[in-house]
Amino acid sequence: MTDDFPGARYSTATLDWARNEHKTLGTLGKDEIDSGRLRSRLLSRVLSQSLTRLLAPLR
Repeated sequence: MTDDFPGARYSTATLDWARNEHKTLGTLGKDEIDSGRLRSRLLSRVLSQSLTRLLAPLR
């Protein structure tokens, strides 16, 4: 696909992977969370708190 469209960034394999991930996430219960999503939420929270602490003296 990227050969046909030189400016294209994603291949068909990437789109297939995204479809499978979307399907997998849809099968998880709303209260369930996998370790990757948990890690990303925790990392996001830590980075947000760190940024807040770094910017506090500038206010």
